[in-house]
Amino acid sequence: VDGRWLYFNGGFGTARWPQRVEVATGKIEDVARSRGLMTVSSWSRDRTKYVYSYQDFNTPVDLYAGRVGDTSDRQVRLTDANA
Repeated sequence: VDGRWLYFNGGFGTARWPQRVEVATGKIEDVARSRGLMTVSSWSRDRTKYVYSYQDFNTPVDLYAGRVGDTSDRQVRLTDANA
């Protein structure tokens, strides 16, 4: 980790997704984008991968693995609460 970015959960309304701000410029960018609730619980040491929970009004909470650069809200599903 080089200290270039600060990571946080941002969003709009009831939707939440991971975002990051570049320390030097203050520029904010989306790590992913969602209409539901994405909550990152763990990051890889190099901050390129993360584990997160996702849920919306129609979907119970499931765990997913994400990769920085892929902004979809449901990347690699790890659990299936509806099974």
